[in-house]
Amino acid sequence: MNDIERYATFNFQLRQTNQTADDVPADLSTFDTDAAYAVQDLLVTKLSKAWDTTTFGYKIGCTSEGAQQLLNTDGPVYGRMFNSSRFVSPVAIDPKNYTMMVIEPEFAFEMAEDVPSGAVQTADTIANLVAAVIPSIEVVHHHLGGWDVFDAPRVIADNAIHACWVSGSPTHSLQGLDLPTHPVTLYADGAEVSSGRGEIALGNPLNALAWIANILPKYGKRLKAGEIVTTGVCMPVYPAQSGQLIKADFGSLGTVEIQF
Repeated sequence: MNDIERYATFNFQLRQTNQTADDVPADLSTFDTDAAYAVQDLLVTKLSKAWDTTTFGYKIGCTSEGAQQLLNTDGPVYGRMFNSSRFVSPVAIDPKNYTMMVIEPEFAFEMAEDVPSGAVQTADTIANLVAAVIPSIEVVHHHLGGWDVFDAPRVIADNAIHACWVSGSPTHSLQGLDLPTHPVTLYADGAEVSSGRGEIALGNPLNALAWIANILPKYGKRLKAGEIVTTGVCMPVYPAQSGQLIKADFGSLGTVEIQF
């Protein structure tokens, strides 16, 4: 078993048992970003088989300064999202399935077309390939001893610490939407606990979508029609507690609710 396989197996076993470890094994702690994405690919293969599921798109993490500081990264990372942990709002979720329930309201996009090979995407060009914008909440959790042990390779290797994704109703046109200034408010049991705007995600959620469209070919992938990408938290993250009702209000785009 090589180091890529050992690292993927380490993360796979933590996810299967929902247990935590203080850190990754010391001899695996020096992985770079490219090696970490190789670990992620193998982890996703293992989880897809174990959970009898498939992937439907990507999550982008660390698109806000707050998330980058929390996870000791200097830019975005991506992971895969699984159909077995994809839900439609409103939904009841069992908190026992997670080591923690960190709430991240995010703008997500469904792709209308495959991203053309070789074309560098911008917010303006990628917008033309979008079928819908979707209000959503990503729940993240991790299996290491604390946030302080993370860096970009550790985040990437653990599938960008993705737990599940909950979607609201899609809006099938970006016409008239000013996504950078679009407000989002988060409530827990009816009380406001956080707020933000689209610009917190790389200045514009579409910038994040363009980023992943441009980075995926480096790893032998590209965005395809029908895939969904969630573009990173647009406010400070919120740690939910068992029993709470969480609601993210995206204004004209609708709401997303989770009962833990």
